[in-house]
Amino acid sequence: MAINPASQTAYLAVRMLNTKKDVLLSVDGEGKVREVSLEKVRYARVGLTAGDKAPVHTITDIAWGGDRILVAAQANETFASKIVSIPTPIQHDSQAAAFSTKTYHVAHKRWETNAPIRTVMPYEEKGQKYLVGSFTCTPIVKYSLADLKPNARVEGVSVIELGNGNTPRGMFSYQKNGKTYILMNVVRMGRFHDSNPVGPSPYWVVKVDHTILQETEKVNDKAIWRVKGKANQPLTDRATVAADFHGTMHMSRLNDQEALVIRTNGKGIMNLAVLPLP
Repeated sequence: MAINPASQTAYLAVRMLNTKKDVLLSVDGEGKVREVSLEKVRYARVGLTAGDKAPVHTITDIAWGGDRILVAAQANETFASKIVSIPTPIQHDSQAAAFSTKTYHVAHKRWETNAPIRTVMPYEEKGQKYLVGSFTCTPIVKYSLADLKPNARVEGVSVIELGNGNTPRGMFSYQKNGKTYILMNVVRMGRFHDSNPVGPSPYWVVKVDHTILQETEKVNDKAIWRVKGKANQPLTDRATVAADFHGTMHMSRLNDQEALVIRTNGKGIMNLAVLPLP
């Protein structure tokens, strides 16, 4: 799901179960649903590769970096986790550049190069541009875009761990009452669903103090944890569970005050809803 911030029209990529056809739908502010035809849409095609021996085989997320398109991807090699940078303006068959990542997984207590970045968003600090990403077991990590150089391995800075046994699905930043926050929707994995739940649904959302991205001392092996022990046992007030968002499977910021979410009631029914930002 993605939202055009100008028109506040939502676009949903879905698959028709009876025909197995992939379809793009739009939903406007009045709730009208339409199929979006791509037959006459202008486009530019950019091939993604990490090298002849390491083709990109999985794309997990994509973000607009202000002066480039940034793609989180995975390839078949030891340094499998990749950040792909696509220059703009986009030209047909432009050359994208792929960079390997090295990340400290706080919950795993080790540096890793294989696990894919699940979700990303841009971030700027003191005129420097970064890509912020999160992985399964939910460390939030920032990568300097200045370090994206040919054949470079980009080392991330892990600033917080949001809960072992979870996989992030999406995130964005927003402002409220003069402060900036990160909102991330997460799913509790497999055996953790019932044995150590965060709430009434395996799908839950966490609100994080955006200033955590400026941390320079409590990083990597010293990064703070959202919880200690049980998944619903708080350790820090810099990351709190947004209880009103329980059941959220997908989300995107609709405007400065609201988010559009697809949420499940746990009984096989999904609904599109507008929720106030926490």
